[in-house]
Amino acid sequence: MLVCSFAKLLCEIARIYCGSAQGNLLPNASLETVMETIDLSPTPASGASGVAETAAFGSNLDLVSHHLCPYVQRAVIALTEKGVPHRRIDVDLADKPDWFRAISPLGKVPLLRVKRGSGREAILFESAVICEFLEDTQPEPLHPEDPLARAQHRAWIEFASATLNDVGGFYNAPDAAALEAKRVRLVERFAWLERHVSDGPYFSGARFSLVDAAFGPLFRYFDTFERIGAFGFFADLPRVRAYREALSARASVRDAVAEDYPDRLMAFLKKRGSYLSDQIFTA
Repeated sequence: MLVCSFAKLLCEIARIYCGSAQGNLLPNASLETVMETIDLSPTPASGASGVAETAAFGSNLDLVSHHLCPYVQRAVIALTEKGVPHRRIDVDLADKPDWFRAISPLGKVPLLRVKRGSGREAILFESAVICEFLEDTQPEPLHPEDPLARAQHRAWIEFASATLNDVGGFYNAPDAAALEAKRVRLVERFAWLERHVSDGPYFSGARFSLVDAAFGPLFRYFDTFERIGAFGFFADLPRVRAYREALSARASVRDAVAEDYPDRLMAFLKKRGSYLSDQIFTA
């Protein structure tokens, strides 16, 4: 299989920034430490030898990260659920180091640095591509076997990404009217989810999957929003409330961020200069 086949997925993905925490954190590691021999080009097909090579990837993965990014959290959750050892390298997206600019085509996280058996390295970018690569090369599948169910899960992952954009609109709203409009939009999003999520504990029932890895980081924002005010996002949505609680209790979701994540997120929100920021200071 061509690793470059992931390029097809990129046509369907255009998302926002990222971050989180688990594994060994190496904030702003040096160019010499991180870059070495990087290859951003497609990997040619390699037949049976390629299968043997991917089997060794699990012990040769570096995840370039940011402490708040929900898209990084998706990759961390997938790595954790599959039991894949990896190293976390946090970067400051407000002051991107040169080595990061040199290997990130979009200037975003997550990036997955894959050390190949040939001694060279490859860089994967975009969380959906990284998660699909892990699904193709690592045990413990997180997608359904049925092709239609798998496609539906991918569609709901995109829904979670669109809802993350609405979350950004909510915390960046400049005034009360805009904040209320964004709040209503989020309630509408979750009303759609209410009609499609299973009786639990997870999206499709008892089995945790990649779509759950997408919704876990999304719901995490609302833990902090609820510290600021009573916005009623889930008031009439019992299934979504139960789903949110089940995901927050899952170890892979809970541990995808550092213990200081809530305080870091609150500090981030205070600096937005938005209407929500003002509510934090007056609460």
